[in-house]
Amino acid sequence: MRVWNSDQGRDEPVDHLGRPEVVIDYLPGTREMRSATVTIPDGDDTITITNTPLRTLYLAAGSGYVNLDGWGHGVYQGELKVEGLLHDLSDPEERRKYAYLNEVLCRFETDTGEVGYGMHENMLIGIHHPTGFHTPETQAP
Repeated sequence: MRVWNSDQGRDEPVDHLGRPEVVIDYLPGTREMRSATVTIPDGDDTITITNTPLRTLYLAAGSGYVNLDGWGHGVYQGELKVEGLLHDLSDPEERRKYAYLNEVLCRFETDTGEVGYGMHENMLIGIHHPTGFHTPETQAP
């Protein structure tokens, strides 16, 4: 199959990699990623990528993704209104409130040694039996 790639201005084949398998290791007592492994089938080969977190951005803690007390994306507060919140994310109990929606800066390394850096968005809300979260309140062992 060939497609026109208008961004590159040339014809090129579509490369179907198949369905990736993502296995996330969570920090004990949390829903925060300690590391992740992504395995991607690629024809007769398999590509394995290890994701190592370097820094976590807790998107639910004041970024506007979650409406907190009337503050969120697109919520009008009136002309020139300015307020702020302070979240002590060094406290594990406080961090746990916001750690379900994370943007994680990671080091990505393939099984053949290539290294790259980028973002791994991680969101885990509610029940997810495959990873052992059998209730909405379950945290990693």
